Amino acid sequence: SKYLYEGTTNGADIRGAVWVTKDNIPVRNEGTVVTGGNSISVASHLDNLKVEKQDSTLFEVPAGYTAREMPGPRGRP
Repeated sequence: SKYLYEGTTNGADIRGAVWVTKDNIPVRNEGTVVTGGNSISVASHLDNLKVEKQDSTLFEVPAGYTAREMPGPRGRP
């Protein structure tokens, strides 16, 4: 499916299109960012995507590291 988007973030105007798989995985993006009078084209594309079950150990915090909660907008959890 292809979706169009537009909006403003951090003072930049953005608009473009994103293509997603039936599993809602974005595989292609093309757009334009306008900020400070400059227009910048952006694009990304995924190739050879494989959707597979992942080993749960991939999501464990490595030894020696401490898990922390990410702050939300403006430093709020």
